[in-house]
Formats: sequence, structure tokens, C-alpha cells
Amino acid sequence: MTTNPSAPRPRGIGSPADVRLPLTEAGPGGEVRVADVNEETIALVVTEFYAECRRDPVLGPIFERHVENWDDHLARIRRFWSAALLKAGQYSGRPLEAHLAIPNLAPEHFTLWLRLFSQTVRKHCTPADASVFMAMAGRMAKVIMATSEVRKGRPSA
Repeated sequence: MTTNPSAPRPRGIGSPADVRLPLTEAGPGGEVRVADVNEETIALVVTEFYAECRRDPVLGPIFERHVENWDDHLARIRRFWSAALLKAGQYSGRPLEAHLAIPNLAPEHFTLWLRLFSQTVRKHCTPADASVFMAMAGRMAKVIMATSEVRKGRPSA
């Protein structure tokens, strides 16, 4: 059976290139944007959030095993959020593949991650901007978890 390479494929099926996290790409005109977030806000959120993750008894050891250079990691994450929220900056990366490479990463890890992230963004952002941050973080977590389950041979919910 031959397939048309230009035909759309269902998300989450096939090679890693088939699954995209379109958070850093400009979307259609109806997209929700942040109003009061700037580079300084992003830096504060990222720095504080990852400090909390490193202190967490479950997430901390995972991050310590997989992040070799914290300064580089934090700079990369700041660029990601700048591109995602402000449609600015120079982010280039493959967050899906980076997370899928972590053995035994489970949905409960993302639940903790999202809870800590929510606490941090709600502390530093307006409710509306925190909601935009969390919507993007939630979408990213769902895609990573679903893709991980598909690769393990289990259907995602």
C-alpha cells in the first residue's frame, strides 16, 4: 500500500516528526494571547518553577538525572516560553523527543509538574495570563503522554 506523503496524518501516529507541539508557531487569528507577560515574567516563572521541581521529592531526582547544565536548560526553556507566549525569540528544539527519551516518565509525573507550574504562574501572572500559560502546558503534557502511551503500545485515553 502506498501513501500520499502530503496527505494529513492523525496526530500522534508515526515517527516523531509526525507529532508537533505547535505552541511556538503563530496560530490562526482567534488565538488567545497574553496581555501582561514579558521576558522578565517568563524568566521569573521558569527560574522559580524549576527551583520547585528540583526540591520536589518525586520530580527532583528525575530532573537531576537528565539535566546536565541547568543554566543552558533554563535558557532553553525561557526561549521556548518566549516563542510560545510572545511569538518572539529564537527557540529551536524538540521538546517531545526530549521528554520521550526519559525512561519511566508517567502521567503522575505530569500531574505533579502541572500542579507546580500552576502554582508558579498563578503567583506571578494575572488570572487570564496564567490560564494561557496553563492551557499551553496542559496541551504539551497531553501530547507527550499520549505519544508515550502509543509508543509503549497502549492506547491513549
